[in-house]
Amino acid sequence: MEAAGRLLCRISLLLLWLQPGLGRTRVVQAAPPGFIESSCPSRIFWVKLDKRFLQGKFFSLELVDPSGGTVLLDEKLAARCGYVLSVDVWGNPIFRASVLGCHVANKADELFSLTINVKVSSSPDMRQAATYTYPMYCTYSPWAPREIVCEENYMEVSVKSDVPAISDDDTAIWMSALPEVQKVEYQVWQLIFLSPSGRKKIMVSDAASLGYSFNNTLARVFLRAPYSSNESKLAVVNGVNMNSVSSTSMYKQRWLLLLIDTTVSCPIDGTRFTDTAITWTVPSIIPTLVPQEPTFVSKNISVGVDGQRIMHPEQNYILEHNKTHIRMTVPIGAAGGRLKSTVANGVHGVIYSINLFLEHTWTDVDWHMTKYTVIKPITTPFMPRIPTVINKLPEAVGYCDKENLYLAVPVSALYQYWNLYIGNELLNQQTVLSNRYLLTTNSTHLVLQVPLFTMGIIYEEVSFQRLKTRFDLALRKANTLETIETFSVSCNFNSSEFIVCYPNGTVTVSAPMKTIPSIDMGKTKLKDSTCKPKEFNEEQAFFQFHVSTCGTLLKFEGDHIIYENEISYEKKILPAWGPPRITRDPDYRLTVLCYYPTKERLVHTAMVSNLPTNGSPPFGYGTMMVRSNVAGHRRTRQVLNIIARVSKDESFMELYEPNLTIVKPSLEPIFFEVELKDEEPNVELHLNNCWMTGSSDFKSTSQWNITVDGCGNENNKSVTAFYPVSASRRVKHPAHFKRLAVRMLIPLLGQVHFHCTVTVCSPPKVSSGNIWTCGGRCDATRKRIDQHSEPYSGLHGYVLAGPFWIVDHEPTEEKNI
Repeated sequence: MEAAGRLLCRISLLLLWLQPGLGRTRVVQAAPPGFIESSCPSRIFWVKLDKRFLQGKFFSLELVDPSGGTVLLDEKLAARCGYVLSVDVWGNPIFRASVLGCHVANKADELFSLTINVKVSSSPDMRQAATYTYPMYCTYSPWAPREIVCEENYMEVSVKSDVPAISDDDTAIWMSALPEVQKVEYQVWQLIFLSPSGRKKIMVSDAASLGYSFNNTLARVFLRAPYSSNESKLAVVNGVNMNSVSSTSMYKQRWLLLLIDTTVSCPIDGTRFTDTAITWTVPSIIPTLVPQEPTFVSKNISVGVDGQRIMHPEQNYILEHNKTHIRMTVPIGAAGGRLKSTVANGVHGVIYSINLFLEHTWTDVDWHMTKYTVIKPITTPFMPRIPTVINKLPEAVGYCDKENLYLAVPVSALYQYWNLYIGNELLNQQTVLSNRYLLTTNSTHLVLQVPLFTMGIIYEEVSFQRLKTRFDLALRKANTLETIETFSVSCNFNSSEFIVCYPNGTVTVSAPMKTIPSIDMGKTKLKDSTCKPKEFNEEQAFFQFHVSTCGTLLKFEGDHIIYENEISYEKKILPAWGPPRITRDPDYRLTVLCYYPTKERLVHTAMVSNLPTNGSPPFGYGTMMVRSNVAGHRRTRQVLNIIARVSKDESFMELYEPNLTIVKPSLEPIFFEVELKDEEPNVELHLNNCWMTGSSDFKSTSQWNITVDGCGNENNKSVTAFYPVSASRRVKHPAHFKRLAVRMLIPLLGQVHFHCTVTVCSPPKVSSGNIWTCGGRCDATRKRIDQHSEPYSGLHGYVLAGPFWIVDHEPTEEKNI
């Protein structure tokens, strides 16, 4: 937390103090890989800078104006223009920008672009700064008639220009504004604020000096306001403090008088803390935004973390909604946030941080539909905790994140003739590398980071819902191996995929559901079909068995004993005399392997060796992988390695690189190539179902089918054509490639993603000259005719390409991002 505070302080000082120019040298170069990442959730440009690149350095941000020139970002500009500069829970600088921001290029209220310069220097005066130019593109459509965004430092309301008629209940209020309307100048936008001090009229040209931003686009007008202004007022709505700015935007021409309600209201608190949870409350109905409350209907509520929408929030959080409030309860330490151990005034405790957002969509008689978005970073106050470290040195600290356990041992506790041990293994460079530990030291502490699933972890409790783990670090005398101290850290984890191999030969496995379509995890089994899951749900199955049961195999490899079993899906067996049937059930076979060192003692009737000289027998370590059968021999692989790319033309000689933003004209064909990255020559890649959609989410709606069961899908929206693939310098195995072109028959504008489900199997031994797919062929009507083919492990996969942007009547462009 202190490091994040120093970074914020450094950012604030730079943004407030630095001015452009002053003899600085501008060095423009490509950003290092991974330094800058961006996305576009909920019509907001969202940029993350990797803090590791900025260690010991200073940076500033510039906005590149579409009309030319750059503007240095400062706090006043950020609030007025729709920008936020903050840090995430891990200390990475975060920049967010509204698509209606001052320096965003807007095309037809659908395609938005923004370019920023990130300037990095080793000097606080920013001399010899390197400048990294980063363009971004965002699509958003359709807009709701009214959209409101409540950011950290500003409130923004955007409404359609063709607003509905004034309701009867509001007639008196609106009529009271008519005397002011008569004085409005022709063809000039003006604003009327209704504040606690009375009615106030200002010209739009004067709004910026008061901290406001007002503008209009092709079909919308928007107002952006700071949280503290002379025109704002505070009110309590269902126990939550709200900040509101009541305003009317006016435009007058010879035969036109336009009055638009641009009132905005946002919560300024609503958080409550206990020792175990955060509660965040937002009113369901905000009176200033819904004058006719009886007509209010809530349509949808969604929540997310760090800008990413959560599909099933009930798995980690509690989301409640009634007529008065929307309430989200976040357990301290829940996924998506950061639980950090710290010491304040000599007392050990924790601080938990999480960046939430909420999107509420409702309808009412006045606005038809309103989309209301709140972005809420939350950090708990310091909460004293009893350290989970068991030792005689109170200075040692143990803590955990979502994937690792940590032990911080004071250097003062280490003596030159003492060594640190993990079980019976000396902690040295070889131990660290072989077990994927991370060891760092500074002037005060030695810090050891240990992954959740590695040698040395002790699993005290393993259940369907959680793992309770412990890690011990022993301090021993170098000559006698006498234990001086033992440091231990113990933590609870939530994990849907793990395997634990106990010293006594018991194996526990949480197997994830990773097939398309989904399967009933309750019908999975081990090699012995009588061994069923102990517990299961839609996402996973939990098995517990001993290595001497359930058909477990034993083999030796090097200095390890390996126990192998397999989790598979129990399909229904059709009677031989029954009619042929088609099933969409996918193959599901997951190999489970447990490795035990042969020099250790395993409590198992089939294997007894010498007992270790010190301590109890160790846990083994396990892996899970997909099992494959190809051409009669067996091998193992973890996942299908498949990529999809966009070609520049039908020759497929030149493909767009992943770091390029692709812009394509509407109604022109788009050429896709899907490739299986594998050295096995006797297998074929098969495209099952492919589709395009505006989202990268597999389950997103509004899909345009490209292929169905491996055959081109011709309809009134698109035409699909396959291209043959021949061996070349780039194509070693043509059967590992599929190429196709898609031409949309109707205009499809905006951001598009390409999705495909695939299968890898053995090709048929004969062909009749038709277009053959893996396991069948497409007839003249582009229907699939099945033909038997041996499955290549029954492996099903999924691939995603994009995003790329489709625009109207524009030449193809490619831009480095």
